[in-house]
Amino acid sequence: LSLSLAVLCPSYSSNVTANVRVTVLRGSGTTVGTTLSFSCPDSSHIMGNAVISCLDSGAWNGTVPVCTGAAPTNCQRLALSDHVLVTSQDTSINTVVSFSCDQGYTLNGDRALACLSTGVWNGTAPSCTAPTNCPRLALSDHVLVSSQDTSIKAVVSFFCEQGYTLNRGRALACLSTGVWNGTAPSCTAPTNCTRLTVSDHVLVSSQDTSINTVVSFSCDQGYTLNGDRVIACLSTGVWNESAPSCTKPTCPKLTLSSHVTSSSGNNSVHAVVMFSCEDGYTLDGDKQITCREDGTWSNSPPSCSSPPSFQSQKDDNASNVGAIVGGVIGGILVILLIVVATAIIFWKMSSRYSKTGYSNIRMRRADDRIELFADEDGDADEPLYSAEPTEDDAQLDL
Repeated sequence: LSLSLAVLCPSYSSNVTANVRVTVLRGSGTTVGTTLSFSCPDSSHIMGNAVISCLDSGAWNGTVPVCTGAAPTNCQRLALSDHVLVTSQDTSINTVVSFSCDQGYTLNGDRALACLSTGVWNGTAPSCTAPTNCPRLALSDHVLVSSQDTSIKAVVSFFCEQGYTLNRGRALACLSTGVWNGTAPSCTAPTNCTRLTVSDHVLVSSQDTSINTVVSFSCDQGYTLNGDRVIACLSTGVWNESAPSCTKPTCPKLTLSSHVTSSSGNNSVHAVVMFSCEDGYTLDGDKQITCREDGTWSNSPPSCSSPPSFQSQKDDNASNVGAIVGGVIGGILVILLIVVATAIIFWKMSSRYSKTGYSNIRMRRADDRIELFADEDGDADEPLYSAEPTEDDAQLDL
């Protein structure tokens, strides 16, 4: 069970003088929302608030007035809080004063008050609260800012679009008072491009750097242009490309194989390089090559081959002699075998046929056969023996 206590304003009765009449316009007693009206007898004047109310905070929004014999001539002096500025210190009847704050602070309350004929102000003086940020910066065309931060102590930097020029400071800070320590700069349009930086051996057609200027480039004789031959100064104040360079063409550095020597390491255009081999080696390729104007060599470098060794030649000669000797001996042996075989056959046939009475034995070589004849008269037509000759038989004169 929770109990909530009603909010009450302080009692006002002790502050009411005898000649002040009090009328309750709304509510009762000192409860929140109660409104009281005060008045004085006809012969006197009220000095103070004619009407007050009990606020939700438990305080009256004014004080109990008093009745005086003479009409009031002024209001009480205003009590102002820190950082509140007022246009006038005048407190006379019908005076109107205005309020403002120190730079960066925010006004909370009425901007103006009037001193009424009853000798009271028609409201309470306002207050001013400390800032938490600076106002958003208003930037002109072509101005770029590093950050949109507007909090206290924030620092922002300014830049221009390419080619434009910043005409004031490059940075601003948001002060603790909620104001920037200056105004944002502006950027002015370019009237020309920066002066071109040209390297050695580059020739340029003009030194003009104004907007829309077009310049062309070339090289000293014998040099090659690397880059654009023509560039233009754009409306943004920048060149559309950087200036080219000029280089003297060269051929690639030569890579030589083993045992090759060159007359020079020069690889410039028209250079002639000659080659030779170490003692005992043979050059395979061109004896000299030239670096052409397009940066290429007229041919590849040659190579050097080694001569056959003495032992290799000796082995080859010995192998050839052995082959010849072996062939001759083999041929002689084959011929001897054929002769012996033929003699044996002839001897056997002669012995055989001598026993049969044949006294005349002869051998004849036909086109494709070897034939043996035996008869008494030497005129036999049919051979007693016939055989096909071998290649070696063909060499025999039978």
